[in-house]
Formats: sequence, structure tokens, C-alpha cells
Amino acid sequence: MSEDVAIVALIARARLLAARAEDDAAKSAYVDVLRRDPTHFAALNELAALAYASGYRSAARTAYEQAVRCLPDNPLGRVNLGNLFAEDQVFAGARAQC
Repeated sequence: MSEDVAIVALIARARLLAARAEDDAAKSAYVDVLRRDPTHFAALNELAALAYASGYRSAARTAYEQAVRCLPDNPLGRVNLGNLFAEDQVFAGARAQC
């Protein structure tokens, strides 16, 4: 199986697990993607969202920051990171994402 096909399959598995509320297994699947490609935007963004929803704000922030570093022109990562900064009252960080 080629690397790209494997990543697509892992992302699909992670999304299915997340949809089934199998959070620990979904997190593990996203981490498997990131082991293969540490810059994979969807894996970073979706892992961050899962971490945030589970109350792991620091982990969410780390993953969102990595997503923005890897794809600085993708507005989704910036919006998510900016919203997290705003909720944490880190207004300079929130403004920087705008």
C-alpha cells in the first residue's frame, strides 16, 4: 500500500472512530497519520478539535499551532487557533490569527 493510500485510510478510520465517539481510538489513529506525515493538516486540525472537545486545551493549542505553522495560508487553522486564544483571553494571539 502506498504511503498516500495508507494516510487516506488512516484519516478515514480516525474520522469514523471520532464519529462513533471512540475518542481514544480516534486520537490514536490521528497520531498514526502524524507519525507518517507530521505536517498533515487535516490530522492536526481534527486531532486538535478532538482534544479541545475532550477538555485538553493545551494539546489542542499545540496541534492548532502546528497546523498553522505547516499551512499558514489555510484560514481554518488560523480561525480555530484564534478562537482558542480568544477563549483563553490571549487577545494578542487571537489578533495575530486574524
